[in-house]
Amino acid sequence: MISARQLKNILDNSFSSNSVSGFAAPTAILTATPDYYYESDTPISVTIDGVITPNDGVSITWDLRDSSNVSLISGFGNTISHVLLAEPTTVGVYTYTLIIDYQDANGSNFTTNATVNVTVLAKTLVGQLALPGDDITIPGDLTPAIEGTLTDLSQLQSINLFTITAVNTGRIVIVVPDSFGTLLDISDNTDSSVLSEFNTIVDASNSRKIYVSKLALTPAVYRYKLVY
Repeated sequence: MISARQLKNILDNSFSSNSVSGFAAPTAILTATPDYYYESDTPISVTIDGVITPNDGVSITWDLRDSSNVSLISGFGNTISHVLLAEPTTVGVYTYTLIIDYQDANGSNFTTNATVNVTVLAKTLVGQLALPGDDITIPGDLTPAIEGTLTDLSQLQSINLFTITAVNTGRIVIVVPDSFGTLLDISDNTDSSVLSEFNTIVDASNSRKIYVSKLALTPAVYRYKLVY
């Protein structure tokens, strides 16, 4: 037969994740540097850092895992620093999880975790070709040199009116990542469709479509927005 005190302890423990009353489990903060970037601007390296505060936990070990639940590095102690051997390069959100195993004062085993996300973003490129006779008819015509003259837009910026300032007579270029979805229309500042004024070049190898105005436009300020 158990005493009233023993019964109280059992009830207390049944509502706690730890077997010791008042036990403070370890906590952790996990960070990524950088934690976001564009797919076309993949950084040289991405570092995952973590700091564990033991609180009342003892015998702490940890395991850092990637989005596929593959272990990247494991160890013990209160600090973690790991440079990813293969940083993400495809558009998406990648979650890294620090699994922390520890014991309470009774030697019972428990687990907690902390996570951090690394986000790879796509971007729209907009601008104008340099000369009236310049055109893009195949994906290879959009060279790195031309891309370097175009302006980056986020998806949010591209679905609102954005400005292309034509400083010479030349074709307008709008490059749209496939990850943004199916482009339904290109509208101007009067909400009129101008999609028919553009040729579409499918750049499958880079998962994007290139929209090039059929005519070389004269110097002016042009406003567009993309409709999905």
